[in-house]
Amino acid sequence: MRFSLALLAVLSVAAGPKTGAPTLEDLQNALAEGKVSDAHHLGEQYMKAHPDDADAAYLYASTCMSMGLFDQGNAALDAAMRSHPKDAALHGARADIAALRGDDATARREVTLALALDPQQLDALEVKKQYDVLDHYTQHVAPKVAPGSPADTVATMLGKLASDAPASEIAPMIDPGILANAPAALPRGEAAMQEIVSGAISAARMQFAAGNYDFVAYEVQPDALLIENRFTPERVEMMKKLFADPQGQQMLDDETRQIFQGLDAADRDATFDRLVGSRRLALTEMQVPVVKSGDAYVIADFKLNGMSVRDQLLPMLPHLMDTTGMDTTGLGGGGISYTPPSNYDYSPRSHFPTSALIGIIAGIAALIGAMVRRR
Repeated sequence: MRFSLALLAVLSVAAGPKTGAPTLEDLQNALAEGKVSDAHHLGEQYMKAHPDDADAAYLYASTCMSMGLFDQGNAALDAAMRSHPKDAALHGARADIAALRGDDATARREVTLALALDPQQLDALEVKKQYDVLDHYTQHVAPKVAPGSPADTVATMLGKLASDAPASEIAPMIDPGILANAPAALPRGEAAMQEIVSGAISAARMQFAAGNYDFVAYEVQPDALLIENRFTPERVEMMKKLFADPQGQQMLDDETRQIFQGLDAADRDATFDRLVGSRRLALTEMQVPVVKSGDAYVIADFKLNGMSVRDQLLPMLPHLMDTTGMDTTGLGGGGISYTPPSNYDYSPRSHFPTSALIGIIAGIAALIGAMVRRR
């Protein structure tokens, strides 16, 4: 749910302990403090007495969405809509939940309704971005990039991946400086980069074949990936391990991390359990910085939802291997030497959909979990 905790903090009034029935202010304060469980329970109580309160329904539905309680969120929105059928925020929230569930028809309808009422409704605009990327991709109407531009370099690389070009064609498009912060044991040099790219592409293909992700669409300028996350029991268990480790938490996207931090232990376990078997569409913001190398541009880094491969993922690799048992031997013949524990039976899991897009980093950035779409 696209509510701003900073905004809510400004709107909320600091107050001491309260007694009696919860108020809308109590719900706002709990959300402003990032206490998702508290906000959910307060909202549940408040909505029983005030089912037609549009503001409370919106905020309560946001907590439901964060916890995977989509039916409960929709029920609160429906009740409020009976009194407020033209509330743009309620329609935007409905669109948000429908998009997460993969109910495209409802999501598109609610986006249209919300934006007709308020062209700046944030939830609807975020959902619209998702479907714009999908429509541009399937209808081939994505913005064209200037030949020889940085964006053209990114588009060319993605095109090579999409056409299953060999690693020997893709590796030269990547700046060796992307390995600047990598563990010392990871080899450098032109041959090593080709080995790493080849291994990462193979790892990505393996994950795609295993059914953990599905590629939906991509767009260059603005850069975006639309993927379907498939939460297998193994993947959810890995997310639990990451969350339990302070450094591992940094591998989770900011929103997912904040949500889990705001849940009490019982709600957190239940939310993890609800993830198993679910599928969530996610629009990932992609940044691919480039630098000049001679007369051409080369890829300097990959950033997805703000997570940098060069500056965050690669330096963290040894710790993640120790914490989670992640297998990185697929990164190439000269990769880091690592012997999994005797009870290890977990195949590498990639957050990203397929070698058709991001095979280069799939074997490295294996564990970024996105429980909900960003913001």
